[in-house]
Amino acid sequence: PSDYGGDGPLGLVRNPHYCGTMLAAAAPVIATAEPFLLVPYSDCLVALRVRAEQEERRLHQQLGPVYAEYCNEVKRLIPFLW
Repeated sequence: PSDYGGDGPLGLVRNPHYCGTMLAAAAPVIATAEPFLLVPYSDCLVALRVRAEQEERRLHQQLGPVYAEYCNEVKRLIPFLW
């Protein structure tokens, strides 16, 4: 594609599906306030980060400078932060 992202969820984060998964995975931790649930939640975060990095490496190879510019403008997983 000549332009990537920009509008909608891809204009906020590069991986909106993973962002939503992180939010959904946090729900049991918040709802139950059980500290032991932080362990599987942190495992989920690590897995999502690794997967996002793998996908982005592939996209850099396929799309080149267009995707690199997009990455400079849009955060990876958490809007405006990371």
